[in-house]
Amino acid sequence: MSKKKEKRIFAKSALLNKAGFNSTAAISATVINEYGDTPSIDLQITDCYRAISFDFSIYEEADRDNTLYKLDTLLSVLMDFRDAVSESCDKAVIAQAKREKKARKEKKVKKKAEKKVNGKDK
Repeated sequence: MSKKKEKRIFAKSALLNKAGFNSTAAISATVINEYGDTPSIDLQITDCYRAISFDFSIYEEADRDNTLYKLDTLLSVLMDFRDAVSESCDKAVIAQAKREKKARKEKKVKKKAEKKVNGKDK
């Protein structure tokens, strides 16, 4: 019976949320050489109760090419997505400022109307 020989080539995980956010979101990436042959490659991403897992094959040349293509595509889409979200965040800041300005104005008008009703506006 052969003894399983495991060697971690790469292992990294990180929480995806900033401190103070209650949901669990994480990423975990591992490359493990389990039998001294072809490494096992795994990527997991979780957010709250949702999870996705990728297994990347590198056994054959076509598999290796496809694995690198998959990773490059993931990175490209994520970077483009981040740019779009960043732009949306900028727009959200402007929209929030407008809402807050409108709320302050409505509060001021309401206060002025209350003073008038109470006979304090002379």
